[in-house]
Amino acid sequence: METLLPALAFGVLGCIVGSMLNVLIYRLPSVAVAAIRPNATQSIFYLAWPLSFCPACSQPIKPWHNVPVLSFLLLQGKSACCGKAIPWRYLLVELAGGLVAVVCFMRFGLSAQAFFACVFGWTLLVACAIDLRSYVLPDILVQPLLWLGLLVNMAGLYVPLPDAVLGAAGGFLALFALSEGSAIFLRKRMMGAGDSKLLAALGAWLGWQELLGVLLLAAATAAVAGVAARLLRRGSSIIAFGPYLGLAGFAVLVYDFFFDRIWPWA
Repeated sequence: METLLPALAFGVLGCIVGSMLNVLIYRLPSVAVAAIRPNATQSIFYLAWPLSFCPACSQPIKPWHNVPVLSFLLLQGKSACCGKAIPWRYLLVELAGGLVAVVCFMRFGLSAQAFFACVFGWTLLVACAIDLRSYVLPDILVQPLLWLGLLVNMAGLYVPLPDAVLGAAGGFLALFALSEGSAIFLRKRMMGAGDSKLLAALGAWLGWQELLGVLLLAAATAAVAGVAARLLRRGSSIIAFGPYLGLAGFAVLVYDFFFDRIWPWA
C-alpha cells in the first residue's frame, strides 16, 4: 500500500502530462516546419495557443470534455461537439504517459533520477509518435534531448560524463555510417538523419556501453513488427525506426541491468 498510492498518483500525473503530449504531437510538426520556413505563420506560441480544439470541426473543447482517459471513455470515443470519432492515439498516448511515470517511480523512487527519466520517456513518446505519423524526428525535440542527457550526466545521474559523451558521438556515427554505407553500396538509405541524432541522444543518456543493446533490441522489435504487419497486410513498406529506438532506449534506462546480463562484454 505504501508503494501503490504514490505509484497511482504518479500514474494520474503521467496521464495529465500525456494529454499535453497529445497537443505537442498534433502541433509540433507545424512549428518545426515554421522554424525552417521564414514565411511560415506558425510560431512556438502555437504549442500553447489556441486552447485545445476538435481536429474534426475546430470547435474549442470544453474543460470537462478534456479530462485525460476519463473523457474518452465517457464520450465512448466520440467528439462531444460534432460526434466524430476520436482517434485511439489520444487515449493511448495518455495511458503511455501515465505508464512512463509509474515505471520511472517504481525504478528510481521519488528522486531526481525519476524526474529526469520521466522527461526522457515523455520526450521520446512525442518524438516517436510524430515519427510514426510523418516519418520525421524533429530536431526541436531530439537535439534538446541530447543536450539534456549530457547535462544530467555531468553529475553522473545515470552514467559518468565521459561515457555519455562517447555514447552521443558513437550513437550518431554508428547510424550515420550505416546510412551512408547503404547509400553507396545499396543505392538506398537504410536510415534517416533523425535516427542517427536520436541514437546520439540515447547514447548521451545511457552511455556508449548500452548502444549495442539498444540497437539489438530496436532491430529485433522492428523485425517482429514488420513481419506481423506483412502477415496482416497492413501498414506501409517504409518502417519508421525511431519508435523502436525510443522504446529500446527507455527500456534500457529503466532496466539497465537487463543488457548487462545478456551482453556482459558490452
